[in-house]
Amino acid sequence: MQYLLMLLTVSLIIQCKSDSGNEQKVQETANQGELRQMTNQPNTESVRSADAFTEVPKVSVKEAKRLAEKEGYTFVDLRTPAETADGKIGNAIEMNIRSYDYLNVIKDMPPDEKLIIYCNSGNRSALAAKLFSELQFTNVVEMSEGYEGWTKKYGK
Repeated sequence: MQYLLMLLTVSLIIQCKSDSGNEQKVQETANQGELRQMTNQPNTESVRSADAFTEVPKVSVKEAKRLAEKEGYTFVDLRTPAETADGKIGNAIEMNIRSYDYLNVIKDMPPDEKLIIYCNSGNRSALAAKLFSELQFTNVVEMSEGYEGWTKKYGK
């Protein structure tokens, strides 16, 4: 288990690069196609869909807002302090995924806490979702459209 966590940590650090809108759209399309192929689902948009690589469900921006307002979920912003300085969602918990101690912060959280994780456009949150899944968090969802999707729908 420790080896897996270390591997995920190294992967997150290596993968943490500037999010790209076009890259994200290509990746989302590939992931959705792969998921549909694996589960024989029709080509329809779903508010909640499990990613092929993690047990953490993905939710739309609209569904994330509903979960926060109606079901008590808390937003967790995985972006860097420089990124969150430009804005974040409400009272989101700031958890810089590029920080050396983020894994300890996650381990200190109750595994049944209701969390909506997001980054800028979905790359880092997808990796973090895998980590939350491996640590057996039971009420975590990923807002895969990220802060970019949020600001497009609701502004800053």
